This record gives sequence, structure tokens and C-alpha cells, in this order.
Amino acid sequence: VPITDLETVPFCKSDAVDRMACFCFHHSAAALLEDVAQHGASTIEPTIVAACRGGQDDCERMNPSGRCCLGDVAHLLRHPPATPSCCD
Repeated sequence: VPITDLETVPFCKSDAVDRMACFCFHHSAAALLEDVAQHGASTIEPTIVAACRGGQDDCERMNPSGRCCLGDVAHLLRHPPATPSCCD
């Protein structure tokens, strides 16, 4: 399937900030990065972890990769994309 035909851009298929990072709970990369910018650390990641521990995830069905998205979420938070500075 061409990426242009997808409803949501999967995390692994794009570097775009609007790509989906968590399919079960509908968190984009942009939302995760904004959360960190606002709070200094992610408040979303712990809620995803708790929901997964509570059995509320459905990664095998929701995530196109068929696996849990927590690895992608953690990677994004540890290695955020470089953003240009206003003074560069």
C-alpha cells in the first residue's frame, strides 16, 4: 500500500512529526514531543505503560507493524528530532 493511501502514517515509515507513534491510544510523535516541551518529561508515556499493563492495548491489531509501540515511543523521547533554533 502506498504511504499516500494510508489513513495514518506509521512511525516506522516516516520522519514526519505528525506520524502516529502509539496506535492504540492515538498519540502522534508531535503530541509526545509537545507533551515533553510543556512538562519537561513525558506524561503520556507512563499512561501508555499503565494502560498496556492493564490490558487495554491492542497493538497486534492496531499497529501496522503488529508489535507494541512502546519501543517507538521510548526511542522518540530519547532521540527527539533536531529542531532548528531561531538563532541558527
